[in-house]
Amino acid sequence: MVASSGNYSTTVTPKISYNFPMPLTKRIRVLALLLLLAACQPQSALRVHLILDGQIRGLALGDGIPVHMLANAGIAFSPADRVLVNGSPAPMGSPIQSQGLVTLQLRRAMPVTLVAPNGQITVNTAAFTVGEALREAGVSLFVSDRVEPPVETSVVSGMTVASRPGAN
Repeated sequence: MVASSGNYSTTVTPKISYNFPMPLTKRIRVLALLLLLAACQPQSALRVHLILDGQIRGLALGDGIPVHMLANAGIAFSPADRVLVNGSPAPMGSPIQSQGLVTLQLRRAMPVTLVAPNGQITVNTAAFTVGEALREAGVSLFVSDRVEPPVETSVVSGMTVASRPGAN
């Protein structure tokens, strides 16, 4: 098809479409089939990795409550031990609220001797720092108090922590 106007002529080519529209009922059937296939896929199960004494192992989810998972796996623990879920402290008796891969860490309590002017005691603690261990033991510190090693020091098994009142 040629169109001309004055001195110029242009060729107009009719557009041919190769996209045949799918009838609406067929589109609905295809969409329903895709939704059905998606719904039938297995749900991604919660996977639990346990870090215990420097070792990593898989753990059965069960009901998702850490205390039950540890008991079902035959892992002994004490009430002073601490559970971390994905690195954050979590109650041992509450279900895990995470999806997908979960890292469960059992931080075992360890003996720490606390020495103060009024005596000494040994406590079992799963605290991360000396300050946390003192707080768990009910020791109140004041800004002027002296603590050795410092309160931000990581707790290790068998350590001795000395605290004494500072000068007023």
